[in-house]
Amino acid sequence: MTPKLKRRLSISTAILGVIVAYSFYYVRTHPLVFNESFFGHAHCIKGGGLDLMGYAHEHGGRFPFHTNGYGDALLLVHNGWDAALTGARLQHAGI
Repeated sequence: MTPKLKRRLSISTAILGVIVAYSFYYVRTHPLVFNESFFGHAHCIKGGGLDLMGYAHEHGGRFPFHTNGYGDALLLVHNGWDAALTGARLQHAGI
Protein backbone atom coordinates (compact mmCIF):
# COMPACT_ATOMS: atom_id res chain seq x y z
CA MET A 1 0.00 0.00 0.00
CA THR A 2 1.40 3.34 -1.00
CA PRO A 3 1.68 6.12 1.56
CA LYS A 4 -0.75 8.27 -0.45
CA LEU A 5 -3.42 5.52 -0.46
CA LYS A 6 -2.83 4.82 3.22
CA ARG A 7 -3.29 8.51 4.04
CA ARG A 8 -6.52 8.71 2.01
CA LEU A 9 -7.93 5.63 3.73
CA SER A 10 -7.03 7.03 7.15
CA ILE A 11 -8.70 10.36 6.42
CA SER A 12 -11.78 8.67 4.94
CA THR A 13 -12.08 6.38 7.97
CA ALA A 14 -11.75 9.33 10.35
CA ILE A 15 -14.40 11.34 8.50
CA LEU A 16 -16.76 8.36 8.45
CA GLY A 17 -16.21 7.85 12.19
CA VAL A 18 -17.05 11.48 12.91
CA ILE A 19 -20.22 11.26 10.81
CA VAL A 20 -21.35 8.07 12.58
CA ALA A 21 -20.57 9.53 16.02
CA TYR A 22 -22.46 12.74 15.24
CA SER A 23 -25.43 10.72 13.94
CA PHE A 24 -25.65 8.77 17.20
CA TYR A 25 -25.34 12.00 19.18
CA TYR A 26 -28.09 13.71 17.16
CA VAL A 27 -30.53 10.83 17.50
CA ARG A 28 -29.94 10.57 21.26
CA THR A 29 -30.35 14.33 21.85
CA HIS A 30 -33.54 14.74 19.78
CA PRO A 31 -35.97 12.23 21.29
CA LEU A 32 -39.08 14.04 20.06
CA VAL A 33 -38.02 13.43 16.47
CA PHE A 34 -36.60 9.92 16.75
CA ASN A 35 -38.86 7.98 19.10
CA GLU A 36 -41.03 4.91 18.80
CA SER A 37 -43.98 6.92 17.49
CA PHE A 38 -41.81 8.13 14.59
CA PHE A 39 -41.88 4.57 13.26
CA GLY A 40 -45.05 3.31 14.94
CA HIS A 41 -47.37 5.82 13.30
CA ALA A 42 -46.31 5.26 9.72
CA HIS A 43 -49.63 3.50 9.14
CA CYS A 44 -51.48 6.63 10.32
CA ILE A 45 -49.71 8.73 7.72
CA LYS A 46 -50.68 6.25 5.01
CA GLY A 47 -54.28 6.01 6.25
CA GLY A 48 -54.65 9.77 6.56
CA GLY A 49 -53.31 10.29 3.06
CA LEU A 50 -55.64 7.66 1.62
CA ASP A 51 -58.55 9.23 3.48
CA LEU A 52 -57.80 12.68 2.07
CA MET A 53 -57.39 11.25 -1.44
CA GLY A 54 -60.73 9.44 -1.06
CA TYR A 55 -62.40 12.66 0.05
CA ALA A 56 -60.95 14.47 -2.97
CA HIS A 57 -62.13 11.70 -5.28
CA GLU A 58 -65.67 11.91 -3.91
CA HIS A 59 -65.75 15.73 -4.14
CA GLY A 60 -64.54 16.38 -7.67
CA GLY A 61 -60.82 16.50 -6.89
CA ARG A 62 -61.15 19.12 -4.14
CA PHE A 63 -59.58 18.52 -0.74
CA PRO A 64 -61.47 19.54 2.42
CA PHE A 65 -61.61 23.28 2.94
CA HIS A 66 -63.27 25.39 5.60
CA THR A 67 -63.21 29.14 6.14
CA ASN A 68 -62.36 28.60 9.84
CA GLY A 69 -59.16 26.78 8.98
CA TYR A 70 -57.48 23.41 8.84
CA GLY A 71 -59.03 21.92 11.97
CA ASP A 72 -62.59 22.53 10.84
CA ALA A 73 -61.73 21.24 7.36
CA LEU A 74 -60.59 17.94 8.89
CA LEU A 75 -63.97 17.60 10.58
CA LEU A 76 -65.48 17.31 7.12
CA VAL A 77 -63.55 14.06 6.59
CA HIS A 78 -65.27 11.49 8.77
CA ASN A 79 -64.88 7.89 7.72
CA GLY A 80 -62.83 6.45 10.57
CA TRP A 81 -59.35 7.89 10.03
CA ASP A 82 -59.91 10.91 12.26
CA ALA A 83 -57.19 9.74 14.63
CA ALA A 84 -54.68 9.71 11.79
CA LEU A 85 -55.55 13.27 10.81
CA THR A 86 -56.23 14.92 14.16
CA GLY A 87 -54.52 12.75 16.77
CA ALA A 88 -57.73 11.73 18.55
CA ARG A 89 -60.82 9.75 17.63
CA LEU A 90 -63.70 12.19 17.16
CA GLN A 91 -67.39 11.58 17.62
CA HIS A 92 -69.43 12.80 14.66
CA ALA A 93 -72.95 13.26 15.90
CA GLY A 94 -75.13 14.40 13.07
CA ILE A 95 -72.34 14.95 10.53
